Amino acid sequence: LAIIGVVASLVITPLYKNFQKREWEKKYIATFSILRQATEMIKSEHGSLDAAWGNASHYTMFSRYQKYIRSVRTCNQVTMSNCFGSGYKRLDGNSASHGAVHALVMPNGVTISFYAWDKVASPDIIWIDINGKKGPNVLGKDFHQFYISRNHNRIVPRDAGASENHIRTYCPDNLKSGWGHTCGVRILRGDYATNY
Repeated sequence: LAIIGVVASLVITPLYKNFQKREWEKKYIATFSILRQATEMIKSEHGSLDAAWGNASHYTMFSRYQKYIRSVRTCNQVTMSNCFGSGYKRLDGNSASHGAVHALVMPNGVTISFYAWDKVASPDIIWIDINGKKGPNVLGKDFHQFYISRNHNRIVPRDAGASENHIRTYCPDNLKSGWGHTCGVRILRGDYATNY
């Protein structure tokens, strides 16, 4: 029985991790597609993203997206614990923040929050937690950021276009170091967590 237990743990753990990783990838890609389509519709309706939510209006940004994204629940700063977990970490174990001001939860359990900067040159931010309040609540695993460039009128994974060294430093193959904020880039290009 002890041998069977050891063999089972050696087989089941990698299978579970592989399943978990695929779920993260699948939901990330699906959420990015939804957000990209919503961004295009907002841009089409208002002419530009800057015109859509103006000077640092988090609520206006949220309400523009809410119009195009199906949700089962919304949260504000007071009720945010109903949408996001109580604590988040980076891949290296240090604390991370979702910075959420207004959020919505999609029917598939993905939580999305919105943060608008006050100037066109700074990217607005969308945080997603692909499994809501469930763990592990780690940036680069089930928790990610997108940047919205008002200058270019588009949404991209955080640090898309950064150097390869930068992307791999912050999202290494084993997901055991770095901040995790560049993992979205690696998910979309298909080389995410190759040694996880």
